[in-house]
Amino acid sequence: MKKRKVLIGLLAASAMLSIASCKTNDEPNDDPNQNQNENEKQTYTVTFNTNGGSAVSEQKIETGNKATKPSDPSKTDYKFIGWYTDEALTKEFSFDTAITSNITLYAKWEAVQLEVTYEINYVLNGHGEAIDKTTAASLPATLPTPTDENYDFLGWYTDEALKTPAVAGSALTGNITLYADWIRKGYERVSYNLLADDLTVGKPATETIVGNYTISGNTEVRSRSKNYTDSENP
Repeated sequence: MKKRKVLIGLLAASAMLSIASCKTNDEPNDDPNQNQNENEKQTYTVTFNTNGGSAVSEQKIETGNKATKPSDPSKTDYKFIGWYTDEALTKEFSFDTAITSNITLYAKWEAVQLEVTYEINYVLNGHGEAIDKTTAASLPATLPTPTDENYDFLGWYTDEALKTPAVAGSALTGNITLYADWIRKGYERVSYNLLADDLTVGKPATETIVGNYTISGNTEVRSRSKNYTDSENP
């Protein structure tokens, strides 16, 4: 009889402990700090290293979310290429990537090839209307063609003596002046390598016989040579 009472007592105590345990598990958690920790998500920092460019603000991103692509930074004489995850700039970053840790992104740049320009001046040599100077890296593909009522334009030269023709489209290495060459309308230009002391350079000549050559009166004498090269008249 005594043993039966002890057994019943043990069973009753066990039942009470089970009920208490169930009650404890079913009761709501009233600790606000614990609830806050469970609901709060981890945040990470995305830092932007612009490598000498304009500043870009860092971003705080909740774990699993994506960073927002910022406006491209700027850097004088450079073109912005993109963001990379390594300082060596070999691994490009995708803004579709979920952020799961702090990260630093590095800006990649490409140097811009600057075009150097020079002044182009035009000297009309007394004919035609003035041409404004320009700036460019090379001579124009089509050089200007001035006009004059009494003279025909023959071309541009890079020297005052009009011996070196200007080449349209040629690259420049410095400022340049072009000189216009003209001839009076109705006249032709010929070259003679003769001893012609009686001819005046730059003026029309009357018909003149020099050696075996006849120079008509409708000729503008451009130059005279002091060297006689006609093999028949040494």
